[in-house]
Amino acid sequence: RDLPASIVLYVSRTGEKIILDNACGEGEFSDEPYIRKNKIKSLLCIPVTFKGKSSGILYLENNLAAKVFTPERIELLQVLAAQAAISLENARLLIHRESRAKMDKEIEMAQQIQFSLLPEEIPDIEKIRVAYKYIPMMGVGGDFVNIYHLKEKEKIILFICDVSGHGIHSAMVALMASNSLDFFLESHHKSP
Repeated sequence: RDLPASIVLYVSRTGEKIILDNACGEGEFSDEPYIRKNKIKSLLCIPVTFKGKSSGILYLENNLAAKVFTPERIELLQVLAAQAAISLENARLLIHRESRAKMDKEIEMAQQIQFSLLPEEIPDIEKIRVAYKYIPMMGVGGDFVNIYHLKEKEKIILFICDVSGHGIHSAMVALMASNSLDFFLESHHKSP
């Protein structure tokens, strides 16, 4: 359903409340097309705020009687609007917390994948000493390292991978790259 856009936008922009006792008969908004068309008599439009931040707008109208928004009713509506603002803020915080918990779970899964890609043992290679320390910059990424020693071919392969990005997606790309490399080296190592 339509609303008087000029009034709602004014309240949204200024944060001021508008209370009209006879909207279609007098005042600066009496020429508003919605008010004329619907013969709105009483109108209330107030900002819904919490800690100085706008949460929405409460709009009420009555096209049967003038002066229905008495000071007592306005006070009650403002209390209800304040309670609505608190409820909206609580809902927003709950959604944010659930989103954060989901993201933390995803990061934890990505870390498990990522650390599973690191070699469990460093190959014992004569005359070569190998050491590394892995500390991801943002807790998780798509990086991994592996060291392969092909004894019969007297080759050492050091493979370092840095997948762009962070999170579960990057960790999965790194996992696929690591598995592909393992498969290739096993096939190559077994071939005559």
